[in-house]
Amino acid sequence: MVTVKDFGEFKGAPVREFIISRGKLRAHIIEYGAILRSLVFDGRDIVLGYDDLAGYLADSSNQGATVGRYANRIGGGAYELAGKSYALDKNENGTTTLHGGAAGFGKRLFKGEKAGESSVKMSLFSKSGEGGFNGDMNFSVTFTVVADRLRISYEATCTE
Repeated sequence: MVTVKDFGEFKGAPVREFIISRGKLRAHIIEYGAILRSLVFDGRDIVLGYDDLAGYLADSSNQGATVGRYANRIGGGAYELAGKSYALDKNENGTTTLHGGAAGFGKRLFKGEKAGESSVKMSLFSKSGEGGFNGDMNFSVTFTVVADRLRISYEATCTE
């Protein structure tokens, strides 16, 4: 079962929380950063998270967030593709790009929607040039509760 409730406001837009419940498992996902805010199994929350949006807005660690366009670090904050160099946002000590830069997916507002009886899909459009990355990208992450498991699936298409 999927339920939806208000979780706050980001840059004038509402942020919703989607709660997927099935059996002994309950997952809470918010549209801000497509964050897995809470994962309760058999009455115990097994994920660290905040109780309100303000906690996530103040957090610099990407707590529970879906990161991107790149997960982890890009040394030097640059890459080369097909003979062309791309300079990226260097958001970690001014030397590396961490989790997509300062405006990475973990700090963006996704559009959430129910994607099935026990599934939620979070979608985001990333324009070419954001954070220095090339190509327009349609990105989505789907959270599905199956039996006593949470399955997280990612999909992306890019113009370059």
